[in-house]
Formats: sequence, structure tokens, C-alpha cells
Amino acid sequence: MDNSTSLAVAKATVNHGKNDREGITCPCCGQLCKVYRRRLNSAMARFLIWLARYSMDQGYDPNVGGPWVRMDRFPIIQRRPGGGDFAKLRYWGMIEEMDNSDTSKRSSGVWRITPNGMSFARGNMPAPEAVLVYNNECEGLTGAFISIRIALGTKFNYDSLWSQAAV
Repeated sequence: MDNSTSLAVAKATVNHGKNDREGITCPCCGQLCKVYRRRLNSAMARFLIWLARYSMDQGYDPNVGGPWVRMDRFPIIQRRPGGGDFAKLRYWGMIEEMDNSDTSKRSSGVWRITPNGMSFARGNMPAPEAVLVYNNECEGLTGAFISIRIALGTKFNYDSLWSQAAV
């Protein structure tokens, strides 16, 4: 068997096994390859409401989305600015990150809400309850469609969060 056949077999093996609950170890590099199911949780919903309010206060444009916001402006959620999961909202198309022009940094750290994110935050559009993520890419959306109020759960009150000042 030549190297290209071996690589093709390895790719096929990984593509088949990555959807298993346990994932699969890549025969080439030893990395765990797995599709992860990530739910739209209350911290993400809370952050999105803050970003929607902030964006409206700063001049939200429904054609392109909100103004760009540096991560250090985000509220502390889950002991971090924006919470640990806020960036996953990009998989639903609710936020987007500014391109990074600084090669010394992993990312720009500057985000904005999208029109879909604003619609979800304002309760005008439901969203799938989960995404399937593989290798930091969205492989699909899954689960029942839920509202922002359902995503918040019983821990937070939508009306109270929406009425609070965003700044």
C-alpha cells in the first residue's frame, strides 16, 4: 500500500469514527477526533442580550449588524468577559469576529452581533438548541428550535435582563 492509499484509509477511518460518542484517535497523529454537541446555554443567551442592548445603544445597523466591540468591554459572565462560551454563538451565526490583522495574537478579540443574533436576542426568531462542532468548525445545527427565553432557563429573567443598562 502506498502513502496516498494509507492517508486515504486514515481519513476515511477518522471521518467514520468522529461521529461516535467516544470519537476516534487519528491513526496518523494520535489526536482525538470527535464531533461535539454544544448547547445554546443560559450564559450565551445572557451575553447575547447584553450585546444586543449595547449594540442598540451604540447605533445598531440592521443591514450589517452591531458595532464592533472589544472583548474587554464585555460584562463578566462565568468569571470571564462574555463568559467562556460566548464565542460559540458564531456557530449559530449570531455573532461574528473581526478579522485579525495582528499575527502575534490568536484572534482580534473584537466582535459584533449579527442581524440573526439581534432577532434571536429580541425574541423574534428561534434557533436550534445545539450545534455540532468538529475541528473548530460548525458541522450542522441540531435539536428543537428554542427561543431566547428557553435558552435563558429559569436562572435568569428575560424582561429584567433586557431592561438593564448595557453599559
